[in-house]
Amino acid sequence: MAKKLLTIAMASLLAAFVPRPARAEVDLSFGVRGGACWPNISWGWNPEYEESTRSATVGVFAELAFHPAFVIQPELDLVRMSFAWWDLYDFPPAKVVCVFDYLQIPVLLKARLVPRGKLSPVVAAGPVLGLLLRARARLYDVEGAFVDEADIKSSYRSIDLGAILAAGLEVVAGRMKLSADVRYYQGFSDIDVSPLYNMKNAGLMVTGGIAF
Repeated sequence: MAKKLLTIAMASLLAAFVPRPARAEVDLSFGVRGGACWPNISWGWNPEYEESTRSATVGVFAELAFHPAFVIQPELDLVRMSFAWWDLYDFPPAKVVCVFDYLQIPVLLKARLVPRGKLSPVVAAGPVLGLLLRARARLYDVEGAFVDEADIKSSYRSIDLGAILAAGLEVVAGRMKLSADVRYYQGFSDIDVSPLYNMKNAGLMVTGGIAF
């Protein structure tokens, strides 16, 4: 049942990347992945008042192995980007946490360094299209208590273009394949509508996955 649901979710995305004559020769598998994300959004305003944040990522992916050493891996990932800063100009001072929920669509070229081994290091890279689903600003007082929340999606662009670089390990266990990777996402687009800031998404992600 899970494999059928993943097949439906990825079918339209795969059609764009697999030529029809070659589909019969491609080893196709599906999987799920998830992990932690440490966003590093650059926006260049009062960095001494900023705080680091941590969020989560989860998604589904497909593997199109057209060669034992090379795989095309399209994904559909829910990724939360965020940053926090202290507003010291108002009284009382408050902590502002801006949260951006994206549907990211990476298309990665993955290389298996030990193609036929049960344990193989892998490296991957590729472009990413990000679609902004929701953006909110949350306000907390100095003691950390939640105060208010506002919708700020109209202040940010709906599309973010970037790229991912990743490295990790894959382990073949029967019909399953387990994977873990460390990946870095760098956005190339200025996501802020305002001309006052040049804001770009970035973040380090540590994820694990299972494919069937």
